[in-house]
Amino acid sequence: MIFDKVENIMRYSALLPGLEKVAAYIQAGSYDYAGGIVDLDGDALYVSPFEGVGKERHEAKLEAHRKYIDLQLLVSGSEEIGWSPLSSCHQEMAPYSDEKDIVFYKDTVRDFLRLSPGYFAVFFPDDAHAPLVGEDIQKLVFKFSV
Repeated sequence: MIFDKVENIMRYSALLPGLEKVAAYIQAGSYDYAGGIVDLDGDALYVSPFEGVGKERHEAKLEAHRKYIDLQLLVSGSEEIGWSPLSSCHQEMAPYSDEKDIVFYKDTVRDFLRLSPGYFAVFFPDDAHAPLVGEDIQKLVFKFSV
């Protein structure tokens, strides 16, 4: 997992191919939250803008992905994201969905990370995370193919 402010995003370009496209998209500053997925490089890199009401900590569900790395940037509002190492998650809520690249876990969140606007977190396939804890959330979720 990585946690940092958006000004430092290019420090991670060796880990995340296509990060310059992400930085350009962020700098453009025109996000259509109702428009759905935005293609930045086909299946290799895309962004899913999100706008909505968050949830309470007790409602948060850990999730993990096998095919994609998530870079989640908070644009406005307040959000906490739960985190646990995937190696400590053993209680699947349902089998992994290859089509949606997601599996949910019943396990307890180990730690919560508080994002402020302009901060981002990167979750790798070995990071289980529980997003959208908060209020009035506007965020960008970038998906990098592994």
